[in-house]
Amino acid sequence: AVVSTQSTGDAVRTLNLTLPNLTCLAPNQLRFVMDHLSATYLKHYQLYKYVITTPREQDYTQLSKEILLPDECEPLSTGVDDCVWRYNERVREIGEEHERRLSELNRSDQQNDT
Repeated sequence: AVVSTQSTGDAVRTLNLTLPNLTCLAPNQLRFVMDHLSATYLKHYQLYKYVITTPREQDYTQLSKEILLPDECEPLSTGVDDCVWRYNERVREIGEEHERRLSELNRSDQQNDT
C-alpha cells in the first residue's frame, strides 16, 4: 500500500532510509550500487508500482481433453529401436510392392494367354 501512494522522489527517499549504512563502501563502489539501482528499480518504478498495486482480472480457463488409451499395451520387452523399426517397415513396404507387381504381372500374363 505504501508503494501506491509514493512518487518517484518519495521512493528515493524511502530507499535512502531503508538501505543499510553504505559508508563502508568506497566512492566508486557506491557509484556502482547507485547506478545499478537507478538503472533497474528506479528507472521502472512506475511500471513496478502498476504491476504490484493494480488488480488484474483472473483467468480461470479450463481445458478438458479426452485421452484414449489402447485396450492392451504391448510389453516393453517387445519394443525395438527406432532405426530397427524403420528398417523393418521399409522391408515390409518393399515386400508389399513386390507382391503387388507380381500380381500385376500374373494378371497381364493371364490376359495375354487368353
